Amino acid sequence: MLSARSNVGSRCVGRRADARARAVIVRAEMPRWPVMFKSLTDAKVEVISPQEAKARIDSGEWVLADVRLTEQFETGHPEGAVSVPIYEDKQETEAKKFWPW
Repeated sequence: MLSARSNVGSRCVGRRADARARAVIVRAEMPRWPVMFKSLTDAKVEVISPQEAKARIDSGEWVLADVRLTEQFETGHPEGAVSVPIYEDKQETEAKKFWPW
């Protein structure tokens, strides 16, 4: 009985370790906000209020693009947002259509 318990515990630890490894990989691949902010300000991108952004989206002038991974988009997203997963591997995404596992 003790070995069965140990086995269950080791599987949980393994899953946590896998999740942490994936989180580290994702964090390493995605640029951090300070770097992105500097790029945007250096490029003189216009800053607007959230209210103005909402008004432009509501009027149809703008579209809200959700650039997170597809799985993240599917768990929840702002109303009317369009999924544009810029951090996904296109080949992997296409393959998932045929082999979802």
